[in-house]
Amino acid sequence: MQRVAITPRDFLTAAEDLEEGRCIAADEPRARTVIGRMYYAAFLEVREVIRGVTRNRAFDAHHEVLSKTLAGAADPDVADLGIRLDQLRLARNDSDYHPQRHVDRNRARLQMINARRILARARGLGHRFPSVPSR
Repeated sequence: MQRVAITPRDFLTAAEDLEEGRCIAADEPRARTVIGRMYYAAFLEVREVIRGVTRNRAFDAHHEVLSKTLAGAADPDVADLGIRLDQLRLARNDSDYHPQRHVDRNRARLQMINARRILARARGLGHRFPSVPSR
């Protein structure tokens, strides 16, 4: 059996710590939680920008479709935003679905750059986004 970097019990302990108002003490659970929150901040920001530009409050897209569509844009600034969103998505997938892969504080810090860049630039680029298929 392959050794895991994090166990289901570690996820529960992290959730209990947060619910009780405590900091998550262990690096691995903390880094995984941070990456998840950063990803959803970026994903939801981009989705809200698209909702505003299209005036479609019900717009929703599959996570990979959204990031890959933006990453494939002809506009290099939009493509950069899409690539960053996809990198965050992949880090979040590793954090949530692959307990055998180590996710450390350095990886979280690197993804923080992506999340901050996306949140800083998405609204200004929204009118340049390509059409993204809705679910």
